[in-house]
Amino acid sequence: MNKLLLGSVGVLALGIATQATAADLPSRAYQPAPVMASVYNWTGFYIGGNVGGVWGTGRVNDFVTNTAITNTRANVTGGGQIGYNYMFNGGFVLGLEGTFNWSGRNSGTTTVTLPGGTVLNGTGSGAQWLTTFAGRMGYAADRTLFYVKGGGAWLNSSVTINNLTNGATYTSSNARTGFVVGGGIEYALTQNWTVKGEYNYVSTNSWVTPVTPAGQFKLSGNIQMFTVGANYKF
Repeated sequence: MNKLLLGSVGVLALGIATQATAADLPSRAYQPAPVMASVYNWTGFYIGGNVGGVWGTGRVNDFVTNTAITNTRANVTGGGQIGYNYMFNGGFVLGLEGTFNWSGRNSGTTTVTLPGGTVLNGTGSGAQWLTTFAGRMGYAADRTLFYVKGGGAWLNSSVTINNLTNGATYTSSNARTGFVVGGGIEYALTQNWTVKGEYNYVSTNSWVTPVTPAGQFKLSGNIQMFTVGANYKF
């Protein structure tokens, strides 16, 4: 009986000592699983607006007197864009974008005197509006996208010929076609909102007005644009 009692007391003492030793050991601090930083996803449709400056070199030729005037003028431009991007693994981005911009850029005015004393004044507007449809290709470094673009361009041109001798006026307009190349940088402020800066060069075909009593005029030139804008990505 005494041996059994002593054995029980020994087991109890050993348990108490074990618990005391465990209590003296330092506790293991909880370490949460590492959080992997998410990379911004550029895939999706977007729509936005832009504003900036347009610089155009225009040339108006008068075929009657073989005179011409060439000048470069600047003006403001504003408009909007809509498009879609798809982001591949590794940060490669492909997309399509359509834009529409308005500008009242006046490409040049010339005054000529025809044989017989008739005085004509010709004014050409080279880019009343400009629209483009282009592909975009770029590389995304997380929230920063570097891209280039290229595609087709369409703009509206008009010419007004005033006969300063008899007061007659002739006006004609035409939609010219050409191409656009450019590039820019876009940055994602939030999951939905991005801002960008972009440069574009636009070249279009020459346009010859129909033959009129005042003569025949040709309008030609190119356009450079720099715009800043914002997009909302769906």
